[in-house]
Amino acid sequence: MDGYLIISKAHVRYGNTEVLRGIDLSVRKGEFVALLGSSGCGKTTLLRTLAGFNTPTDGTISIDGRDVTRQPPDKRGMALVFQSYALWPHMSVDQNIGYGLKLRRVEATAARQRIDEMKALLGLQALGSRKPSELSGGQRQRVALGRALAINPDILLLDEPLSNLDARIRLTVRHEISALQRRLGITAVHVTHDREEAMVMADRIVIMNGGEIAQAGSPQEVYNRPNSDFVAAFMGAENVVEINVNVFGNSIGISEGRNNRKAVIDRGDRQLVTGKAIARFRSEAVRMTPAGDASVSERDGLVLTGQVSQVSYPGGLWRHVVHLGETSLIVDSATRFEEGAAVEITVPEPALYIFARN
Repeated sequence: MDGYLIISKAHVRYGNTEVLRGIDLSVRKGEFVALLGSSGCGKTTLLRTLAGFNTPTDGTISIDGRDVTRQPPDKRGMALVFQSYALWPHMSVDQNIGYGLKLRRVEATAARQRIDEMKALLGLQALGSRKPSELSGGQRQRVALGRALAINPDILLLDEPLSNLDARIRLTVRHEISALQRRLGITAVHVTHDREEAMVMADRIVIMNGGEIAQAGSPQEVYNRPNSDFVAAFMGAENVVEINVNVFGNSIGISEGRNNRKAVIDRGDRQLVTGKAIARFRSEAVRMTPAGDASVSERDGLVLTGQVSQVSYPGGLWRHVVHLGETSLIVDSATRFEEGAAVEITVPEPALYIFARN
């Protein structure tokens, strides 16, 4: 496995519970990797294992060919930005940023220069004498980042550092961190449960589920080509319907059902066999028309028939809850359809994710 940071067959247990189940991951030098998943999936445990706070029961971790599996945190050349920022409340901004330099006994003049560099980099020049309680959430986040970067780490670890910021500030800071990481060329591993945050910030996304890697790839790959029902749902394709498929050659036939028309789509790289399947799609990726639209053909994609039960306007598009028998779908449309209207929903082939039904 080639890479700068390499995790190989890593297992981590808490008592009798196996939290990480054989993680294999390679991170290139200068790459920004996001560990994405819901609570309990193992992403924070993996980050803490990289940092040295957990020791694998099996497997290895290496940095640039150097085995650090059993090394303590302060010998790994990493810096961790905590979710809570963990700033010293009695220390000023300057003292917090310089804390790691003090522990490393960096000479006073050199430390002062490094602290000033970090403040200039992060826009904190006028705040050096303030205490954390006198700062905004975004400023505290920058101080925590400055403290981590001051020691010039080989790898920056970020444990949901934006989760305590309000939504408006979070949008700004996520771009600031991403731009800073690229400018410095530093290798970064970022834990988040926020899909959009991972998409915006990372070069590569690693989606975790149950202590294992469900899929790893560029933001475009995991969003547009999910490899499983779980990944498709996690990446926003939350609408799901049950269908029957007939796989023949390079095509997939979708049988007519109680709430869908017959359709034929390209097989592409879908790994399917004839039988029962589930189809997933995103609310904004479809076209909704009045029932009986004769312009829709079986080659246009999956066509579903249903009835609008609820309409709201979250902004930009009208959001409809559409009932297909016992199934409910969320459909966003530029056109408002009235409650009770009979509609057809066309899911084009590129927006349709089909997986075998277990």
